[in-house]
Amino acid sequence: MTSAVDRLGVSAACSCEEEEVIARAKTGDASAWTVLFDCYYPTLYRYAYARLRLREDAEDVASQAFMVALRGIHTFNYRGKPLLAWLYRVTRNLVAEHLRRRRSLGETFDRLRAGTVSPALAAPEDMVDAYDLLDAVSQLTKDQREVIILRFLVSLPTKQVAHILGKKEEAVCSLQARAINALRRQLADHSPLLETSSP
Repeated sequence: MTSAVDRLGVSAACSCEEEEVIARAKTGDASAWTVLFDCYYPTLYRYAYARLRLREDAEDVASQAFMVALRGIHTFNYRGKPLLAWLYRVTRNLVAEHLRRRRSLGETFDRLRAGTVSPALAAPEDMVDAYDLLDAVSQLTKDQREVIILRFLVSLPTKQVAHILGKKEEAVCSLQARAINALRRQLADHSPLLETSSP
């Protein structure tokens, strides 16, 4: 059974035909919304998960981003920038609002200890490494943190990150290099391999 993405061409919807799909979405075309959801939800979810660290919260935020998009798509004017840049800003604002509502960091760790972790992090030593890395990422500057999350946790290319953040590619590369150096310094105490593997 083929999905709507297969039938309508998700790669086209995410690139050269995006303007046409957006125009259809503005008319309430359900198949256009299915294409946009299938194309962008995974990216928004990965970004939200990298910031919130909890699967259920990330799912809620990524879904809320599409509800906001559904209500506000009529205000979006396509000017050559990908829809993902707009959706990213919506998701980033929802993440910030979600974080403000959390009562304390202790609540987060209580939920993590209750078992809400990614299956990929099942081994205790992997969980410790992941928490060390996420804690180190949280101590970067805001711009550095956004670049690291979008480049390495969401796996977007530099050019797309530059579009999303409204920066030049050179600026993104510079932020990435400074962030990696900062992470290397912060994690050196936890991971001796980082010291020996650096050039």
